[in-house]
Amino acid sequence: MEKKEAFKIFFKLLKTSLKNAFIYSATHPAFLDSVKNLKDIMDILIGYINPLTIGFTPNSLYIEGNFWEKEKIHRELARLFHYRKIKVLEVQQDIPLEELVKFISKIALSHKDYIREGGIDSLISREELSHISIEELDYSELLKGEGEEIKEIWTALLQDALQQQDKAKILEFADSFEKNIKRFEPEDIIENPELREAISGFLSYLEANDPEKFSMCAKDLTKVIIGKKDLSPDLKLEKIRSFIKGMKADDYASTLWEEILTNDDFDPVNFNIFSQLIEKDAETQVASSISLIYKENVSINSHPQVKLKMEELLSSPNTNMISPVYRNTLNLLLRDLSFQDKITFDQNQLSKNYHFILLHLLDIETDKDQCLLFLKKILNEGEKLSQQRDLEYLRILFSILNRKKDLLSSEPDYKKLINIIAVFIEKSILSGELSLYFEYFITNMEKSCLDVNKYLDKIFTEGHISPYIFKAYFKFFKDYMLYFNINLEEYSSDVKFMEKFISNLKLVDDPLSLATLKIIYPKGNIRVKQLVLTAMQNLSTFDQDFLFPILKIKNSQLKAEALIILMKDKDLQKKALERLFNIQSPFGFRNKQLLEHTRIVAAKGLRDAEKYLIDLSRRKHFWNKKLREESLSILEKWHER
Repeated sequence: MEKKEAFKIFFKLLKTSLKNAFIYSATHPAFLDSVKNLKDIMDILIGYINPLTIGFTPNSLYIEGNFWEKEKIHRELARLFHYRKIKVLEVQQDIPLEELVKFISKIALSHKDYIREGGIDSLISREELSHISIEELDYSELLKGEGEEIKEIWTALLQDALQQQDKAKILEFADSFEKNIKRFEPEDIIENPELREAISGFLSYLEANDPEKFSMCAKDLTKVIIGKKDLSPDLKLEKIRSFIKGMKADDYASTLWEEILTNDDFDPVNFNIFSQLIEKDAETQVASSISLIYKENVSINSHPQVKLKMEELLSSPNTNMISPVYRNTLNLLLRDLSFQDKITFDQNQLSKNYHFILLHLLDIETDKDQCLLFLKKILNEGEKLSQQRDLEYLRILFSILNRKKDLLSSEPDYKKLINIIAVFIEKSILSGELSLYFEYFITNMEKSCLDVNKYLDKIFTEGHISPYIFKAYFKFFKDYMLYFNINLEEYSSDVKFMEKFISNLKLVDDPLSLATLKIIYPKGNIRVKQLVLTAMQNLSTFDQDFLFPILKIKNSQLKAEALIILMKDKDLQKKALERLFNIQSPFGFRNKQLLEHTRIVAAKGLRDAEKYLIDLSRRKHFWNKKLREESLSILEKWHER
């Protein structure tokens, strides 16, 4: 057999052995037979090349000075070995079959298990593989790749370095942290417990052992979080806050200032996320540090572009999302930039300062008469407060009034001020305006100051729909859901309206959202039904009695979306998968249905269905050929990832 032909057969048999190692145990006849065939072709190749030496790049094999990369199988094998930190593999003559079996079965482990077992060095020494030697990749080479698998590998390698307390490797991670943390979305970092634990341990190690690198990496992480505008309102940012609590005010300030100066997309939304990341009592220190940073680099920070950026931030329609402390700081810096030969006074800023002074005096006062005096003064400023639309100010005022409820609740001015704030907030919500401050008011307001029909008209007649409108209605008008549902039925055939309705409703994690979606589902077309099921995936509660019947219908899209919800619960997950795959199919009569279900779990990446696909891949008889092939193909792709 010619050498080139022998290599082609070798590649195919190597891939088959790895695939079988993934599906079968190390003692299964199918796996052992495939490795025996692999050894036979390797013996032939070693007659040409002794030892058999293969190099691996992320996308090619390197043998005797030539790259093999044209065919898919070359790239697949190259990626598999590369992502197991194998740079060069060398196999000696007369390798025993048992040794090759051990090697292939370990190489076929998932990334996480492979690293957890200590990687290739540990494997070779532990298993006494005397006929195999490896040149291992270092971290920096391995992490040059792209894609989801790199994120998984990076997490596993970081966990491994922390477990071993390997200072050199941990510092390598610190040096490349900025590049690698940008691969992740904030949702990945917050919602993936393994990644979150790895980053937390990594930053804790740096804080204790290398404060300078801790500062650098914590800032990089902060930039990733505040750079994402469309964060879900339910995302638990306090989980990140605990990672970076060791940052100093100067670190926070320089991070924020760098984003203001260098990130063209930075706006009040990003500013608001930053404010949520740090403790409220640190705002004054951070603002002071920003002023110092500005003054220390006047030549850079007085550039016209800096002034333009601050003007954009302060003139944005969403500027009320910026904390007053930072707004005041930016205003002062902007005023410094604008000073020429004369001093100008910002009357609007003076008015705001006066309002905050009244707020502070009301907060610290314990005498009832004095409190009423300050209440009166705040009421007299009502028109200016409305014009300023400062939701942060109103939030603070509302919280102070709640704290003084026992002292002042019987007073007309107290009731009047509470009512003014509530009406202003509710009208803002009903206008379709969006602000994270609405969450606070809806939670803390005891009742609505508006009529239920005002809400129904805004939602169904004027089409003002937002998550906060739904949250307010569900809070204040639970007893009026009948009227809500009657209006909803009238619009059930308006697909455009329903799309907007559902896309906002899914952001409200409330039992009434689930009840409303269940009402919409039977009245909608396939598109609306799919949107309903996708929306239900966002909710923490679900109705199995509603979902299981959907697994019996013919539409695969709806089946898939219902299955994703059921997979949240381990007990229901098993029940749902058994319903889809434990189907008797004599002579392949129901194979079409089984194929549909395999494609569903493949498309949705539901790897918990793996054992069911393995069972399908082992079904005998010629009529199951397509079922076997598709199941094996899906398993193989999952294994590669």
